[in-house]
Amino acid sequence: MIAKVTRGSDMPHLIRYLFSDGAQEAKGNEHEDQRVIAADESVDVAFGVMLSSGEQTRLGLVLDAPSAVYGTEIGAGHVWHLSLATKGGSDRDLSDEEWSEVVHGVVAQLGFDSGVDQAPCRWVAVRHGKSANENDHIHLAVNLVREDGRVASTSNDFRKLSRLCRDMEARYGLTVVEGRVKGTAIPAPKRAELEKAERLGRGDPERIELARIVRAAAQASGTEDEFVRRLRDADLAAKPRYDRSGTHRVVGYSVAQEPRDGGQVVFFAGGTLARDLSLPALRRQWNEAQGGRLEAAAEWGQYERTGATSDELRPGRYRLYEWREAAAEWGPGRPASIDGGPERAIYDPCQWHEAGQRIGGVVRSLADVALDDTVAWRRAAGDAAGVLAGLSGRLEAVPGPIARASDVLAKSAQGRDTGGATAPAGVPSGTMRTVAAVMAQAQITDEVALAWQLMLTELLRLAQAIQQAHLARAETGQAGRLADEARSALDEARVQLGSSQRVAELVPALVEAVREEEERDERGTVRRKRSSAVRPEEYAAMAARKRSPQWEPARGSGR
Repeated sequence: MIAKVTRGSDMPHLIRYLFSDGAQEAKGNEHEDQRVIAADESVDVAFGVMLSSGEQTRLGLVLDAPSAVYGTEIGAGHVWHLSLATKGGSDRDLSDEEWSEVVHGVVAQLGFDSGVDQAPCRWVAVRHGKSANENDHIHLAVNLVREDGRVASTSNDFRKLSRLCRDMEARYGLTVVEGRVKGTAIPAPKRAELEKAERLGRGDPERIELARIVRAAAQASGTEDEFVRRLRDADLAAKPRYDRSGTHRVVGYSVAQEPRDGGQVVFFAGGTLARDLSLPALRRQWNEAQGGRLEAAAEWGQYERTGATSDELRPGRYRLYEWREAAAEWGPGRPASIDGGPERAIYDPCQWHEAGQRIGGVVRSLADVALDDTVAWRRAAGDAAGVLAGLSGRLEAVPGPIARASDVLAKSAQGRDTGGATAPAGVPSGTMRTVAAVMAQAQITDEVALAWQLMLTELLRLAQAIQQAHLARAETGQAGRLADEARSALDEARVQLGSSQRVAELVPALVEAVREEEERDERGTVRRKRSSAVRPEEYAAMAARKRSPQWEPARGSGR
């Protein structure tokens, strides 16, 4: 159930709008079958029928009377307007009687009714037919000036409404809205972001793409400095945020891609991509010692401007970057602090199959994890999401079913306690981290189709285990999403990657993408150029020049 509150100062106008067809003022949300379903005891109005123009005018004046009589003015307006809607296409339609119960609950919860030494507010609830999105919804109009002239408090009204909506979802069997508890949902792209993605022909909004890249890098990294290098290897600008005591201590980060429209670079803080991608959450998973923090600080890089701790030029104004300077200062143009880090290793093709076996071992280990251990299950979901994000980045030129499955599992990883320091009980520390490194760095031949089938099958089993944990905790929304979206996406991916023909199509493109020709400029900056002249048979020779590690957990504790 979704609640939206607006404020105003013209009650008669609001009443006329609620009983109009809505076409002029709310395009795409036209009104039909308007009727009153509940009202304050002092308001004499007919229920269940459309009101005439004269009746609408009288109702608006009656509701507005206390504020008109006492002349009370409220800064944000004395009209409190609430719209409540169920989810179209999945929720059943509530009856007028059920909606009336919901409305009376709102009035009581927010203190708009009468009480000890408290006069009531005047209010009315109007129900419409379904909106253009098939949402069943009602409107509640309240005059915040009470019958005795005092003003009703709206303190914490959003929090109170959130609790009430949660209770109503449980009572009437409605879809549970995720993120109702602060910190338990991934921020949704704003309308402007969606429109920009469509305008630029992106598969997903930039925020979603960045979250996937960052998640893959974090999952494959054993330490913070490795994480920074992986971000920049993925052609991101990764900018640190320092505390106020000096540039030696990094307390956060933000990332950006090269703008497709050639405009200013837009940075997204890690915590705005997802709660579990904030730097404090990632550090709890890496669990590094102080020495590791110093290595990470060297990799992030420090401002050369004396005393500078952020890009804030003055309160509320920040430095703007063109991509050329952002890439040089914080991105792929910045030289790494070390050569030959773990992210440079090449894994043997046989380790694709071993990765699938390792995921199967994780699934078996999770059978011993209590279903109510939310931290462990969120961690398992985050691990799976990171592995799939890495696999998508490797195999999908355009985000496809693997990316969708990663996004779905990432939602199950969110929570206020996200970011435990250890892997779920019984799961060897570093197992899923090393699996993620294989996703990013293992050689690909035309014989890995069966290994991909095994991996995706085990990841599907892992998603099903997480779904069962959601069901055990009565989290039906998350369970349904995993059962529907994740399963269909993984099944689709298995079909796409299960044929030798499909692998044969992928290999040349992947070989082209992974070949790196290193050139050093006069400053020693490593530049990576992807050649279009690479043939598949050259891949083995390229790999032979680099070490191919045996299977072992990645550095650091954690996933």
